Amino acid sequence: MNPSPYALLCRHPNLFSQQLLVVGMGDNQPAEWLHAMKAHQCSFMTWDWMTHQAATQQLGEHCHFGVPEYNRLPQQSAQQDRVLFWPKSRQLGLILTQILRHSARSLWIIGANDNGGKSIGNACKKIGLSATKTDSARHCSMWQVDTTQADDDHSVEWQAHAKHFQAGQLELTTLPGVFSHGTLDKGTQLLLHTMEQHKLKSQARRILDLGCGTGVIGLTLKHRFETAHVTLADTDALSLECCRINIQHNHLDDTDIDIVASDKLSGINGRYSLIVTNPPFHTGSQTDYRFAESLFTNAKKHLDGRGELWLVANRHLAYEEWARAGFGHIEILAQASGFKILRLHSPKR
Repeated sequence: MNPSPYALLCRHPNLFSQQLLVVGMGDNQPAEWLHAMKAHQCSFMTWDWMTHQAATQQLGEHCHFGVPEYNRLPQQSAQQDRVLFWPKSRQLGLILTQILRHSARSLWIIGANDNGGKSIGNACKKIGLSATKTDSARHCSMWQVDTTQADDDHSVEWQAHAKHFQAGQLELTTLPGVFSHGTLDKGTQLLLHTMEQHKLKSQARRILDLGCGTGVIGLTLKHRFETAHVTLADTDALSLECCRINIQHNHLDDTDIDIVASDKLSGINGRYSLIVTNPPFHTGSQTDYRFAESLFTNAKKHLDGRGELWLVANRHLAYEEWARAGFGHIEILAQASGFKILRLHSPKR
């Protein structure tokens, strides 16, 4: 992930103090930034588990993982300065801006220019805030938000910005910033349809939905196999919060459902009879195959002897070739709308 926003913040050493809270994501963190944050005991909060893992080794208890909320920020203080690293989702960025600017002494926003950084000032106008550009370097822009503007509403409820969609018999809630916000994406739709058409093993007792997003795949399978143990895993705290909401909203028994923060398979223990995933292949605007490569290298370690891996892939990606070293049997079960559904397992079944 782009380290430039971190580097731009380092151009302003006067901002680093115990009163500074930085909120954002990006696991490629420069040593200079980590040193400054640690030396001044600044707080860092992220909704991305990969980012948290990268920073926590240096920042320790000053590094926090979770969904930023108005009354649940680290070291909530009216004397606190705050910096937001602008996310890919503009709506998410505006919600975080509203949350962070309340009770803050000062708020700065830093964004990469190819990720909306140049237009942060115009974006803030959409929520009635003015922002002034204070620096520009490393293809990034830094803005200071006027936190003195009056606003009687001091609360920002995430669910007020939620969208909903139907998937079979389930109604799913999505929060801003979560993959395919408000819709069932075509790839996942094809996977669910294919799973319904092809007979899954009735002994699918342990199921892992990796990169689960809203939890739509795992919760659909839990609805189908009521006695199965389902693990929902994602690197995004907003996605994990969606899963909690959707379990409760659809009245599913959560006794056998685990929600796990995990960077790919790094936070996963045990073996499963079925792993399902719609893996990401973009980081920002860049093609990123790290998730898929890690999946094909490590998935077999988490499958039982007769376990299967089902996944969505864009039709142009040569996933079959990449997976051949780890799996002896690879099937293309369906192709439509630019996607293909793969089923992988060991030939010894």
